[in-house]
Amino acid sequence: MSQKTLTESARAGAAEAPSAASAKRWWILAIVAVAQLMVVLAPRS
Repeated sequence: MSQKTLTESARAGAAEAPSAASAKRWWILAIVAVAQLMVVLAPRS
């Protein structure tokens, strides 16, 4: 019976597309930064 451990699956996921994951992280960071800016600039009632 073959069972994958957490570290084996993490290595497999990291080996698939490191550049795509990195680009996705930058997009997420940009979206969060813009959302935070909108919250700061929102007019208060």
